[in-house]
Amino acid sequence: MCNNNRTTYKGILVFLLLVYCVVGGGCSNNSPYKGEINIPDIIIQEQSKSFIFAEYNQVVTLLCKVEHSGLLFNYIWYECEDNLKKNSVEVSRGRTFDTTKFVTPIFDKEEIKYYYCEISLLVTPYTTVTSDIFTVAYSNLPLMIINTIDNEEPVCDYVDSPTGWGASIDNATKVPSQIQMKKGCEIIYDSGIYENNVSGATIKIRGNTSAYGKRKSYKIKLQKKADLLQYIREDEENHKDKNWCLINGKTLNTAVGLFVSEIIGFDWTPAFDYVNVVMNGEYRGLYILIESVERSECRINVHKNEGFIVERDPYFWKEEIYFDTPDTYKDVLKYTFKYPDSDNISVESDSYLYIKDFFRKFYYSLPNGNYEDYIDTDSFASWVLVHDLLGTKDYAGSNIFISKYDSGDSKLKMETPWDFDSIYGEEDSWVPIHRFATFVYWDLFRSTNKIFKNAYIEKWNDLSPVFYEDLISKLENLENTRGDAINTSRHLDCIIYNNSYKGIEEEIEEVKSWFVNRIDFINSAITELN
Repeated sequence: MCNNNRTTYKGILVFLLLVYCVVGGGCSNNSPYKGEINIPDIIIQEQSKSFIFAEYNQVVTLLCKVEHSGLLFNYIWYECEDNLKKNSVEVSRGRTFDTTKFVTPIFDKEEIKYYYCEISLLVTPYTTVTSDIFTVAYSNLPLMIINTIDNEEPVCDYVDSPTGWGASIDNATKVPSQIQMKKGCEIIYDSGIYENNVSGATIKIRGNTSAYGKRKSYKIKLQKKADLLQYIREDEENHKDKNWCLINGKTLNTAVGLFVSEIIGFDWTPAFDYVNVVMNGEYRGLYILIESVERSECRINVHKNEGFIVERDPYFWKEEIYFDTPDTYKDVLKYTFKYPDSDNISVESDSYLYIKDFFRKFYYSLPNGNYEDYIDTDSFASWVLVHDLLGTKDYAGSNIFISKYDSGDSKLKMETPWDFDSIYGEEDSWVPIHRFATFVYWDLFRSTNKIFKNAYIEKWNDLSPVFYEDLISKLENLENTRGDAINTSRHLDCIIYNNSYKGIEEEIEEVKSWFVNRIDFINSAITELN
């Protein structure tokens, strides 16, 4: 368990220790060695809590400044094992009238070091004060630095759903910001100072129930398209976009979910990386920087003028434009628009009436068994297979995104899985979306038309011989390239969120065990689908 110290990142961190000497109503000009001077206790009037990200092969200079004393002080710098000052070891000492300084060793591997300074008067009453901990870390993960105008914090209102399905947020403020990304000593991205439609970015709180926790997720909108993940790409395609997300990076859930999605096969699966985030000089924790679900040539590439991306959405009531379908859950689950934007469509428009009618025809086709006229059965099979392997507990569908390329002969297509908060929830049974009619899978698996069911079984039979090995290869590559950095950052993260953390090695072993058992279940239970 880690101490819940709020931390602050600054270019140079200075602790102000103000010492007040009172002799005859003012500060004494006498030498501290001449007699006994009536000096009250040292007062730490202002102290910036230190949290410093070191750069590779660089030292860090720590400062404690003593002002307004005119007296000589002893100082001792200590290194300790944790932020509770356990097992302190002296690393430097000396005397000064004003500022004490300590230069750390270079940081040439992922590690965290803790230091503090002890300062003592050399005259009676020999008062001693101790600084707070300086936490200095080198994590080898990219660092995202967000500075908002006037240090404004993104805020939102917390609201209950009128349908009774979950809580959410509303009125999330879009805060103008400048965003930089550093990798080692190099600045790999700089949005520039905010200027509408020119440079900078806006940032706002995103999510629904996840927004209620201390750690917020954020949506970033750049004013100029850029590829924030350019440094991890293995291709030369254009991945520039304005829209990005920062989501909780404490666990491997998102990484595992996206790895499984990649193996099962989708035209697009979001790229991501683990990053440390500092906002307005304050360390906010370990996050995942990820591509958001958007229409673009490098994400979901539907037709720019005729294409659609919609979401099966329990939070439809937050949107102005949505449509329903003739199903059991139509009062609590409707379809909202990811593309076109709700500002560019109306309930009277031809495009709105077209896509609503197409969905209604699809739903009416389910009892008749001619659903294959409306859906791409392979993508529908892929989506539910991902969640079956993950054991997703969310029976409302866990962010269902569906696209239609154009207003012509194209079919409805399931897009990338997204929300992995409730995975590992069903170990020895099919996931709830099989058992509840919250989406069309209840009908598809029970239809007398076995085209969908056969596509599901065939997909698993094709992938099952290599699925486990492919997944473990991806996880081990993540451990080899990011393991130490993620562990270091998880440790830092637990300091500010006052929680425990699990090493990536231990978590990967748990993931391996899960999939061994889950694959056994699917291999056994899939025979029942026949």
